[in-house]
Amino acid sequence: MKSNELKEMVKNLSSAEKAYVVKSFSKNEKNQSELFQKMNKSSKEKFVTTSAENKVRYQLEKSIYSKLEIFHSNSKTSFKIRKQINIVELLIDKGMFDGASKLSNKTIELAEQQEHYASAIQLYNLLIQIKGNNTYSNLDTEYLIEIQNGLEENMFKLKKVNEINALILKEIKLKSFKGEARNRKLKDFLNSKKMKVNLLDDSYPERAKRLFYHLKSYCYGYIGEWEKSKFYSKQILISYESDIENSSILSFYLNAKYNYFIPLIITGKQQEYFKELKQYQKEIAPKLKLKGTLWVSHFLINQFSQVMAFGQFNMLDEGKKIVPETIAAYQKNKKKISKAFRDYIYFYCGLIYFKNREFDIAEEYFEILEEAVSAHGQLNGRLIRIICYYELDKLVFVDHLFGKTKRYFRKVNDEISIDIVALFIAAFRSNNFSLLADLKENQLVDQEIKIWIDKKVSANKS
Repeated sequence: MKSNELKEMVKNLSSAEKAYVVKSFSKNEKNQSELFQKMNKSSKEKFVTTSAENKVRYQLEKSIYSKLEIFHSNSKTSFKIRKQINIVELLIDKGMFDGASKLSNKTIELAEQQEHYASAIQLYNLLIQIKGNNTYSNLDTEYLIEIQNGLEENMFKLKKVNEINALILKEIKLKSFKGEARNRKLKDFLNSKKMKVNLLDDSYPERAKRLFYHLKSYCYGYIGEWEKSKFYSKQILISYESDIENSSILSFYLNAKYNYFIPLIITGKQQEYFKELKQYQKEIAPKLKLKGTLWVSHFLINQFSQVMAFGQFNMLDEGKKIVPETIAAYQKNKKKISKAFRDYIYFYCGLIYFKNREFDIAEEYFEILEEAVSAHGQLNGRLIRIICYYELDKLVFVDHLFGKTKRYFRKVNDEISIDIVALFIAAFRSNNFSLLADLKENQLVDQEIKIWIDKKVSANKS
């Protein structure tokens, strides 16, 4: 790992992880500790190590991995399972087959409960290795059959999960297309034979079913078929609700709940949305710990969905009240949140002010989206920012941003966005907003921009 990459990893560790790593450095690891602290405090965009620090850097990278594995071994199930597999292998090497067998069975139970099929397969193979050792006594034929059945069952379940993962990989590739081409390909994909999976077939494990529901929910959301997206999000929630006490399940449940909220908001189902939100806050919030990434994700998803809903339902005063605390929560925890999610937070917070015609405040939010990683944030964020400057009569900035926006979309070779921007330029320069009328049918253009276009077209006619 390069110096700058290692620095980014250090800075992205949670406060608890950093504290544990620093505390666990031994006296012999003084140089590693000093480099760790230096990286953590660095504000430089590019971090360069000296030749002497380069040797320490390689040691520090390995040391961080091992310390984090220990730190998470009791809190994250996947780490705990891997740790116990390592102990089983160690016991086998030492000839302690009875202890290895008992720990294998105990870990298999945990792995199967958490749907870690690959780990369960590895443990069954270790049991076969134990039983195959000549020094091990008490060979039980029925027990050997149990091992064989358990191995085959987990292999079958893993195969089913991998079938769905292959479909998810296909969907990721299709989403790389833009505009109508992407929508067309996703529709063909949804109607393909491979997507006609019979989930009533009991051979599909719950993990595979959830993955498939996620896949269909995302695909239908992408092409704007929100009722179908909502239906599949609801199926995910139903499958999770029986086990949300489990922290790993709860994090998936929160994401599924968020994906269920969005179609309700988009389709304007205000009463149903607030009913679901109230139930969510009453039943789910008490189950969450008040610290850690899970709480941050829950809080931001909750806040963000409300900001989006208040904007969609024209509850602008209520929306403006929760925008500051939503942004503050994001700023405090931004290293734990993806940039794509950041884009959506800023986009909809800015949209509250845009809808309320507070263009000076809205522009500040959309300025941040110039670094957006999502196409939605880039095109609509830039267009709304231009509209804000136009409404504020800052026409010099309008021309400057048009030029900057055209250069950006040329650089990323986005011909569709270039054509949309060209239409806006022609409309603004001629003061003839009827040129934008055709964009009302364009799915890439945000609804609020379309509303603004309608107003301008009506003003032109009058």
